[in-house]
Formats: sequence, C-alpha cells, structure tokens
Amino acid sequence: MTFRTSKGFVTDIEGSHQAEFLADLLARQDDRWVYNLAQFAFGLNPACIEFTREMLNDERVNGTVHIGIGTSANLGGNVSAKTHFDAVARAPTV
Repeated sequence: MTFRTSKGFVTDIEGSHQAEFLADLLARQDDRWVYNLAQFAFGLNPACIEFTREMLNDERVNGTVHIGIGTSANLGGNVSAKTHFDAVARAPTV
C-alpha cells in the first residue's frame, strides 16, 4: 500500500484491494481532517522484533514505519477528525 502526502495530508492511497477499501472508507467520512498526517514514526527498538497484532507493540517493531492519519488531539496535536487510522509497514520505503 502506498500513502502519498502533501502539506500534512494524505493525498492518495493506492495498492491492493486493502488500499481501495481504506480510500473508500475515508472518503465516506465526509471529513477532510481524516486525511491529516497525525503521526509518522520509525520502529527503532532492536529488542522488539515480533508482531503481536497489538498496535502499541507493532508500531515499535524494529525496522518498521508507522503512520497515523486523522485525529491528532489525543497525541498532543489539535486535529479532531471523525476517525484515526494507524498503519505499520514491515519493509517500508520512505
């Protein structure tokens, strides 16, 4: 899945059927702020190498990239959107 960004917003999501599903889901929210780039982080913990299907662990797995889009107010930002979505890439290209 590819997320393209510009000026702090996700402008395009493409790739597999999952990308189409997510793009459609976000479009149905009818809220421009669901595309806000709320988080962008690298997983740098060398002791964290296994995915557990728990986001608080998986977004820290060594060698990954994590992005969050939508609401940032609960993260210290000031955007309150209709949703917040996290994605973790195992072998990212940044």
